[in-house]
Amino acid sequence: AVIALIEGQLAQGIAQQRIVLAGFSQGGAVVLHTGYLRWPGELGGVMALSTYGPTFGDDLQLPEAKRRQPALCLHGTYDDVVAPAMGRAAYDFLHGQGVAVQWRDYPMAHEVSNQEIADIGAWLRERL
Repeated sequence: AVIALIEGQLAQGIAQQRIVLAGFSQGGAVVLHTGYLRWPGELGGVMALSTYGPTFGDDLQLPEAKRRQPALCLHGTYDDVVAPAMGRAAYDFLHGQGVAVQWRDYPMAHEVSNQEIADIGAWLRERL
């Protein structure tokens, strides 16, 4: 489904580098997988909120185009649905691959905060 959404945007003339995938919780796992392992091209970035990277493994090596694709990983320090350590592991994987990835955590549970939304807006403005 995410691939179809990307293809739809490309068909409308949106440049691949201006497409940013974003997902919260399980949706974040989907966009991390799609953005870094399934979609062959270089997107504008991936935003992963309160999530983890279940398909990231130590034996995996990202291609150069994927290393140039930035990511933003955001997580609540009190998240009892997806442990912050799981989100941090996804960040660590991307960072270890050379991806320009940022990590921010917030004093919240498995939710979205106003500060997080402001940080998302700032990150998008820097890239688009």
